[in-house]
Amino acid sequence: MKHGYEIVSTFQDRALSGADEDRPALWQALRALSKGMVLLVYRRDRLARNVFLAETITMKVREGGSRIEAVNGDVDGDGPESVLVRQVIAAISEYERKIIGMRTRAAMLHKQSKGQRMGRYAPYGFAIDGEDRNRLVPVPAEQDVCAEIVSLADLGHNPNSITRWLNTHRRDVCRSAEWTTRTVNKIVSRSKQA
Repeated sequence: MKHGYEIVSTFQDRALSGADEDRPALWQALRALSKGMVLLVYRRDRLARNVFLAETITMKVREGGSRIEAVNGDVDGDGPESVLVRQVIAAISEYERKIIGMRTRAAMLHKQSKGQRMGRYAPYGFAIDGEDRNRLVPVPAEQDVCAEIVSLADLGHNPNSITRWLNTHRRDVCRSAEWTTRTVNKIVSRSKQA
């Protein structure tokens, strides 16, 4: 290795994003650090793709007398300029993650609007086509409820009041025991993307 570091342990959170705070291996690695040790990462945006999380990790490592280094694209030093550059890189990484998420959601919603199945379950208002498992077909009764939800939202009702109204008046077409604000938000969001 370039700096002659001895690798004591390796930690990896597989299939988890740098934006995710619930990363057991990351927190285990931070607990394993002791004074004078280096937390070596491939790139800083692999450590955290959220400015607040990146700064929290950096402060925790520094408080224990350790430091973080990146193999690729690191900024040396702890001076004001270095800190600024690291924070700008973290902010750009966070921005990129959000843009990718928005584009992915928009593409999925577009495909769903064209009748393509995008997940294990059909979104509310649709069912999986019995003849083509990759296609969605509208469910008329659920489509009517979707239109009611969107109409209530357009009139200024918030998701909580819409959910209460649904649980009182439209429980007969609910797919689960009761309506949730999460479902209401998904239906309203999907209508805006269509």
